[in-house]
Amino acid sequence: MTEKSPAAATTFLPRLESLRGVAALLVALLHIGLMRILENNYTYGLADINRHRDSKFEWVLTHLWRALANGHGAVILFFVLSGFVLRLSLNRSEPVNSKKIGYFFLRRLIRLYPAVIGMTLIFVVLYFGWGLRLPWAPDEMYTWVNIVKTMTLLETRMNGVMWSLQLELIATPVIVLTFFLARQFGEWILLLLLFVLAGLSFTTTWDGLLLDTGFVTIGTIYAFLAGMAVPYFGKRAVEKLSSRVAVLAICWWTIIFFTARTSLGMGSKWSVLVEVIATFSIVSLLAYGKVDRVAFWLDWKLFRFYGKISYSFYLLHPVTFIFLHMQADYWNRQVSQGMPALVVAVILAVVSIVAITPISALMYYAVEKPFIRLGSRLRVANK
Repeated sequence: MTEKSPAAATTFLPRLESLRGVAALLVALLHIGLMRILENNYTYGLADINRHRDSKFEWVLTHLWRALANGHGAVILFFVLSGFVLRLSLNRSEPVNSKKIGYFFLRRLIRLYPAVIGMTLIFVVLYFGWGLRLPWAPDEMYTWVNIVKTMTLLETRMNGVMWSLQLELIATPVIVLTFFLARQFGEWILLLLLFVLAGLSFTTTWDGLLLDTGFVTIGTIYAFLAGMAVPYFGKRAVEKLSSRVAVLAICWWTIIFFTARTSLGMGSKWSVLVEVIATFSIVSLLAYGKVDRVAFWLDWKLFRFYGKISYSFYLLHPVTFIFLHMQADYWNRQVSQGMPALVVAVILAVVSIVAITPISALMYYAVEKPFIRLGSRLRVANK
C-alpha cells in the first residue's frame, strides 16, 4: 500500500501539535541545564561544558544534553509553526476583506492573552501570598503598574519566557502584510522578504530596533515568514518525494536541528539561520511528506497531550524553578559529594515536568480551551 502525505494541510494537523509539545519540553530541559550550582568556589550551570574539561565521558554527555535540550531551537520551531498555522488560517479566510482581518486579529488576541493573564495571576499570588518569585525577576515587577504591563505583554521580566510572546504579537501584522503582498505580487515576494529579514538579523541595528521601547529583539522574526512559506514552497519541495527520501530528509534535518547550536555556537546568528531552515524542512515534511515510518510516535497519546497543553506548559514551567532554586544548597552538596551534575539535571527535569504538568493541564482546560472555542465560533460567524 502506498503511503500518502497528510492531505493538503488545510485543516488541523495533530502531529504538528504534538511537535509543539515536544518543543515545550525541550525549553524546560534547556532551563534546567542552566540552573546554577556552586562547585570549587565557581558557579556553573548544570550543563555547563566548562565543568567537564577533565572528564571526557562527562564532557561527551554534557554535549549530548546540550544538543538534545535545544530549547533555543525549540522557540524557533514555535515561530515557524505559528507562521505556518496563521498562513493556513488566512488562506481559509479567502476572499479576505477588512472585516475578516479584524476578526483574525481578534482571534489572535483571544488565543494569546487569556493564558498570559492566568500565568501572571499565579505569579502574583505566589509573590504576595508567600513572597516567592523567580530569582532573576526584580521586586519592581510586582508593582500594580508592572503587573498590568505583564498581563498585556508590555513587560516580560516577571517570567522571561514571555519575550517570545511579545515577538508573536509583533509578527502578527507582519504576517498579514506579507500575506497581502504575496497575494498581490506572487509567492516569490514572500521569499524575497524572508531573505531580506534573514540578512537584517545579522545586523545589530535591526536586531535591537525596538529595545528602547521595552520590547524584545526582533532579529528572529523571519522565522515566522519561513513558516508562511511552508504551504507553497515547502509543499512543492516535499510532496513528490518518495517515502524513503522523505524519511531520510526528516532524519537529516532533525540531526541538523539538534547539532546547530553545539557546532556553530549557542548565540550565533548562523545557528538561528540553520535552525530556521531545519524547522522549515521538518514542518514541511510532517505536513506534506510521506514520513509515517519515523513520525508515528507523534501520534502517541502522551505527545498529543503535551501538544494540547504546550502553551500553558511553556508559560508555567518556570514556576517550578522558584522551588528548585530554594533547594540549591542541597544540590550543591550532592554535586560536591560526587553526584554527577547531569544526574542532578535529569532528576530535576523529571521533577519539574511532573510537577508542572497537572497545573498546565488545568490552565489549558479552564482558561485556554474556552477561548479557543470562542475563537472557533468567531471564525464560523465570520464566514
